[in-house]
Amino acid sequence: MKSLNGKYDSRFEKIIKTIIKGLFFAAIGFLILALFGFVVKWLWNSLLPDIFGVKEISYWQGLGLLVLGRLLFGGFGSDNKSTTRKKEVTPPRKIENNQDYDALYDLWWKEQGEGSFEAYLASRNKED
Repeated sequence: MKSLNGKYDSRFEKIIKTIIKGLFFAAIGFLILALFGFVVKWLWNSLLPDIFGVKEISYWQGLGLLVLGRLLFGGFGSDNKSTTRKKEVTPPRKIENNQDYDALYDLWWKEQGEGSFEAYLASRNKED
C-alpha cells in the first residue's frame, strides 16, 4: 500500500515482516519438534528393547512420549520466570580508593548513624 508521497506505508511493512518472522519461527519450531520425535524414537528403539525387553515404537509414539515428558517434567509454561529466577546479586559498590561501600556504611552506622537515629526518634516522641 502506497502513501501519498509514493513510499510504502511503514506500518504495513512492519506487519508483513512480523507475519513472515512468525511463520519462519513456527516452521523452525515444527522442524525441531519433528527432529526430536525422531531422536526419541531412535533412542527408545536402540536402547530399551535390549535393556528392558520392551517393544519398539513408531515415530508418532516417540513424539507422544516427547510431549508427555514435556508435560510431566518440563511443562509448557509461560515466559513468566519470576518464581524460578534467582535473585540477582549486585556487586559491592566501590568508592574512594577502591573501598567497599557496604563496609564503610556499616562502620558509619556503628559510629554515628545509630546515635543519630536514636536522637531523631527521641525528637519525634517529644513532638507527639
